[in-house]
Amino acid sequence: MAIITLLTDFGLQDEYVGVLKGVILGTDPTAQIVDICHGIDAQDVEAAAHTLKAAYPYFPKGTVHAAIIDPGVGTERGIIAAQADGHRFIAPDNGLLTPVLAGNASATIHRVINEKLFRHPVSRTFHGRDIIAPIAAHLSAGLSLEDVGPAVASGDIHDRGIANARRIASDRIEGRIVSVDRFGNLMTNIHVRDLTDSLGVHLSFQVGNTHISGLSKTYAQSLPGKPIALVGSRDTIEIAVNEGSAARVLNLTRGAIVRVLLSKTKPIVD
Repeated sequence: MAIITLLTDFGLQDEYVGVLKGVILGTDPTAQIVDICHGIDAQDVEAAAHTLKAAYPYFPKGTVHAAIIDPGVGTERGIIAAQADGHRFIAPDNGLLTPVLAGNASATIHRVINEKLFRHPVSRTFHGRDIIAPIAAHLSAGLSLEDVGPAVASGDIHDRGIANARRIASDRIEGRIVSVDRFGNLMTNIHVRDLTDSLGVHLSFQVGNTHISGLSKTYAQSLPGKPIALVGSRDTIEIAVNEGSAARVLNLTRGAIVRVLLSKTKPIVD
């Protein structure tokens, strides 16, 4: 018996999430099912990839993570199962696992082809129900990863090319907004480790037409309605607005460029 987590873009207004749980429990009645999130924007694979990366380390080793954001359902795109950091993952081969697997030399990846483990008939529009959920349940019940299909190299699966932040000059780091949470906070791909050599240096942030001076410690460390930058719970830079939505106030969404400007004297303003 293991924990099975679910991450989807299904929402909760339809039967889809409940059906996934029914299929899992029909195969492994002892499974403990935990919902990570079902509110991912429809078909937003990249936001889901960052959400999974942020969430999975907080679960016990041996947890099975089923992630289903699948705009290519019914096509020739594959489904993969992987093991990394003591966790197991199953997802469409569309880059959803890119952040989890990137740089993990010890990860093992298998292509899911063992149709004996599927629910039949397999719908062309609901592989989550007919392939991913039963495979997750079989893995939870003790199935070996090798039994789902052949091992593949990391270079043989889809890499979504989810970029990390990068230093574009000695005094500048460039990243971007990768998701927006329900509070309107703009989550970036700029990790605290990208700033490790910036101790003693003044940090300021350029996002859209807005310049933010300094790094706040809390959301409330500013006047209401004022944009701030801070390190969020993902250990990445967030752009937020005290008692408001940064996405709405700044009129920005995923993909917008965020620059960190470093100065030993005073803020750099473009």
